[in-house]
Amino acid sequence: MGRQATPITLTFQNHRKPSILFVKRDAVTGETLSGAIIEVSRNGQKIGDYETKEDGTFTITELVEGTYTFREKTPPAGYL
Repeated sequence: MGRQATPITLTFQNHRKPSILFVKRDAVTGETLSGAIIEVSRNGQKIGDYETKEDGTFTITELVEGTYTFREKTPPAGYL
């Protein structure tokens, strides 16, 4: 006699890679600051320089696992 296949259900979950929203603020007023150049490294390897936009932010998407370091290379105009 023929055997019937038993249906099964498979569920796959896709996970979005994490992202970072960086915000540069004045230490006293809390105002966001544009124009800062930030060097970003992962596991000691430079991945790029990013400039804060008019709202004081930049975003890095599609991050992979690792240890990230942020270093200000150039402060905004009028800051040290």
